[in-house]
Amino acid sequence: MVGKDDVRRIIKPLLKDAQNAIRTKVSTALVRYREEGRSLGALNMSEVDLRSLML
Repeated sequence: MVGKDDVRRIIKPLLKDAQNAIRTKVSTALVRYREEGRSLGALNMSEVDLRSLML
């Protein structure tokens, strides 16, 4: 029988990997928006490309 401690030992590294992936994706998107004015691929924000508006 698998105990709670066994489940925690299995899940903890998976959660760390997921958190690291999300952290990288979000920070990359924020930098791209700040530097390039693009929010392409955003889920909670309308997609915009500010560079095309400035041309």
